Amino acid sequence: MELLLLVSLLAAPGASVDGLDAATRAALKNGPWTITSVAPPQAGLRPNDYYSEAPYWWPDPKDPKAPFLRRDGETFPQRFDAHRRLFGEMYKNLLALGLRASLLHDKQALRRGEEVARVWFLRESTRMNPHLEYGQAIRNRNSGRSAGIIDTRGLIWAVEGLQRLEQAGGFTKVERAALRSWCAEYARWLTESKIGAAEGDAKNNHGTWWAGQVLALAHYTENRALRDRVYARIKERMIPGQIRANGACPQEEARTKSLSYSAMNLDGWAVVATLAQRDGIDLWEYRTAASGSIRDAVRYVAPFVAAPETWKGKQIAPFEGKNLLFVVLDRAARGEAVRLLP
Repeated sequence: MELLLLVSLLAAPGASVDGLDAATRAALKNGPWTITSVAPPQAGLRPNDYYSEAPYWWPDPKDPKAPFLRRDGETFPQRFDAHRRLFGEMYKNLLALGLRASLLHDKQALRRGEEVARVWFLRESTRMNPHLEYGQAIRNRNSGRSAGIIDTRGLIWAVEGLQRLEQAGGFTKVERAALRSWCAEYARWLTESKIGAAEGDAKNNHGTWWAGQVLALAHYTENRALRDRVYARIKERMIPGQIRANGACPQEEARTKSLSYSAMNLDGWAVVATLAQRDGIDLWEYRTAASGSIRDAVRYVAPFVAAPETWKGKQIAPFEGKNLLFVVLDRAARGEAVRLLP
């Protein structure tokens, strides 16, 4: 099975091969989704602008008008999260419909998937503008920040869904060009805007997932030059800046949910390494004289996935360790048999 398809199956609702049929059947009935269906509380935004509020920032108990205060790992329940949730529904269902259309030759899934994509990416009245200037804003502090780009890591699977729909014969020639134009514009914003560039410089999971998004978009738009620039950045700065010789990732271990963030970071690295394999590049074993490799980091974290109670770092919430991408993709990349858990 193609490795990125395996990633896709894991990302789909149900998270198992057996659950694919049920998930795709549900996708036929749901949506389409658009951020224009929910107006954000932030003044001055256009209806098509994505907006979200940072999860770990809370009101100052001494002054409700003061800038919010950070409480790492503790989600503020009243934050504006509607656009993030709509984005999540869009990419999961777009992926499920693309898989059903390409694997089961289901014409109904193909038509539904086309409509989901048109509403989110193409139709002027409903499309998301291809930037994230207003992601994970902090009340009374800012209207958006680079960390918000983590919200759109699902674009990796949305693009996979688009590709699957195209393989099944979906979209007109004009629509295919327009979808690639949207993706190219978003990739350009990720790499050239002030906010996008700052996320690319992040020395933790944010930088990892930034790289995954850029690579996925660059594959879809056939931009080899951009992919090569990201690979160079990964080798020269990102792996050396993140992964210690023993496989530890200190930026993740400094968090209040340190095992969860270590695993989340490795999921991102596994996706990045899988995308690199499409270009004949092995990032799994790449290391510098002072750093470890992605595979070193996998070996470091994997024992704690099986026995999270042995993890010595701080973990203020239960650890969810089922169907971690890095575990499955590492095994698949080494040619081992893998099994997806229901």
